[in-house]
Amino acid sequence: MNDDKTYKAFKGAKVDGADAPESAYATAEGSLILSMTTSYLETLPAGEHKLTVAFEDGEATASFTVKAAETKAAAAASSPTSSPSKSPKTGDSIPVALLAASAVLSALVLFAARMRTHQPKRATTKHARR
Repeated sequence: MNDDKTYKAFKGAKVDGADAPESAYATAEGSLILSMTTSYLETLPAGEHKLTVAFEDGEATASFTVKAAETKAAAAASSPTSSPSKSPKTGDSIPVALLAASAVLSALVLFAARMRTHQPKRATTKHARR
C-alpha cells in the first residue's frame, strides 16, 4: 500500500450515515489516521455507532461505542479511597530490611567458610598423615 495515496484519497467521514462536519475529526498522514474530537463525541448518545470513512475508490466502515458520562456521585463511588479494591494484591510484602539482613548474613557465612578452607594445616607430629 502507498500511505501517501491513501491519505490523499480521503474524502470525508460519516457517523451513523450522516456526514460528520470537518470540525468533528482530525486527520494525519500514516496511511490515514482519523481522530474524532471529544466535543463531537459528547454530542452523540451513549451506545454503539457506525463510522464510515470515504475514499476516492471506496469506503471503510468501523463500529465504536460511546459510553455514558460518569456522574460525580458514580465517580466518587468508584474512587479507590471510598471502597476497597477488588484487584488482587501484587508485589512482594517482605520487608526490605529482612532481605538486606539475610544478604549480609549470607555474605558473612560465605566469608567464614572461605577463610576456613584456606588456612594451612599444621602438623603436630613428625609423621603426620595428610
